[in-house]
Amino acid sequence: MVGEVAMTRTENHASGTPIDLFQIPVRRGWRFRLSIVVGVIVYAWILEYAYVEFIAPKFSYLRYYYVEPDRTLLWLGLSAHILTAWTLRPRWKRPSDVMAWLTLSFVVLPIGIVPFFSGALSSTEALAWSLGSAGALFVMNFVWSIRTQSWIPVVQRGSSVLWVLIVGFSAVTYLSMASTTGLTIDVHSLLSVYDVRDDYKTSLATASPIIGYLVTNQGNVINPLLMSIGAIKRNVPMMLAGIFGQVLIYSATGFKTIFLSIPVAIILGLILNRRKQPRSTLFFHAVNVVAIASVLVDSIRDISVVQIFVNRLMITSGYLTAIYADFYSTAPKHVWSYSFLSGIASSPYDAPPSIYLGQRYFGFEDLNVNANLFADGFANLGVAGIAIEALILVAAVILLNITARGLPVSIIAGTLLLPVIALANGSPITALFSYGLLLSALAFAVIPRETFAKAPLEERGDESKNGAQGKHATESSGHVGSAATRS
Repeated sequence: MVGEVAMTRTENHASGTPIDLFQIPVRRGWRFRLSIVVGVIVYAWILEYAYVEFIAPKFSYLRYYYVEPDRTLLWLGLSAHILTAWTLRPRWKRPSDVMAWLTLSFVVLPIGIVPFFSGALSSTEALAWSLGSAGALFVMNFVWSIRTQSWIPVVQRGSSVLWVLIVGFSAVTYLSMASTTGLTIDVHSLLSVYDVRDDYKTSLATASPIIGYLVTNQGNVINPLLMSIGAIKRNVPMMLAGIFGQVLIYSATGFKTIFLSIPVAIILGLILNRRKQPRSTLFFHAVNVVAIASVLVDSIRDISVVQIFVNRLMITSGYLTAIYADFYSTAPKHVWSYSFLSGIASSPYDAPPSIYLGQRYFGFEDLNVNANLFADGFANLGVAGIAIEALILVAAVILLNITARGLPVSIIAGTLLLPVIALANGSPITALFSYGLLLSALAFAVIPRETFAKAPLEERGDESKNGAQGKHATESSGHVGSAATRS
């Protein structure tokens, strides 16, 4: 219990009884609230600017249109998002904190902004979706932040189980790739990966469906975990193993997020390792900085950086939600007849929502428009479908909270980054098995806590110095007290 106790409990010096740190009231001062207001304003401005200047002109054939939004209703909706953001934890401690802020940045805020000017919905309809998404995140965050019983055992010491998982899963994945897609290193341009993706889909069409699950879980969880632990422990071979694995998967699949995860996972491991509880707003503002930098780069020379970062990670989520909302507000629902309710429920469709819309709405036979839990849930069962998928996500996050107890946030954030980002363009049901949420929970449970029980060297030095100062102060006060008693 070394790691768990070190991370979640302390002692009341007056009574000697343990205190649960997660139950200590969280202070959200005016600086935190002002930071959120400024961040949301900048986020909204940069998204609209990028959409108007770079995205709509390039992708009008995909119905990326621009209409002047109703500013009053737009900011009314964003006010709800600001209020919701104020309720999120100001520091990252558990997977639920990481999930809340990433969901706000890549799912909920785009839904609160893009539908107002994309033209698919009226202003009042866009406001309803804006308020609804903000309210849904508020409720989800409230539920998954509740402290639950730690009924799942986790590994405290010994790394054998972790290495069995990593080596065993990696061996099966790469052997499967060798027999289907092949194992080659060919680092493609991020702007010319679509032929590679087509070849990958063709290879999977004649292979076992399990290979697709293996590859995405390897790239989303196992390799980022290797890079994160390698960065934190300064273990270069482990870090290189994760990097090499991501390059192999990117070469075979053309998935941009796999390649981009290499620097991000390492940087998160290095930066967050120095902070036990990093400020949540640092990440939120970092998203704005990346978006602004992308716009500046493409303004100087258009190399489609906005398309890679701003459109793929933010704009698309809000844009597709509006498309789904418009189409399925009158069309029959899918009722997951293509998924876990296959053979039980029925619908008039012969394809999932993402493929059906690609064919019928956009007119492309090979276009797959995956969308987030709000869009996918609505396409399957309306508002009730959104509630069902939200409950599934909440259950998954609670599971992650339980299995990640005692782990530093640097490991949690680096490992969860891709599975959570994937939720911007996928349902929680898909994320459990395809994007790596379940594998992340398993990995968290078998990471030995003793590995991270000790603070970094610099931190221990500060603590030792503080301890020495405290001891000196105690001894001094003791002498003073003795003198006073004698006098």
